[in-house]
Amino acid sequence: MTELKLPAGMTITTPVRPEYAEILTPEALAFVAKLHRRFEPRRRELMESGMGSS
Repeated sequence: MTELKLPAGMTITTPVRPEYAEILTPEALAFVAKLHRRFEPRRRELMESGMGSS
């Protein structure tokens, strides 16, 4: 399993294969964390209202 430098509060719950490290750069992970922190409250709100279901 490859060790990645993760942003504060981020966890990856599956083994990370070595080739994933090429894509999951510190910058890419920081971007994903930023998106999650920005949009997670709204995503939850939509899911609770039923707008997030098919």
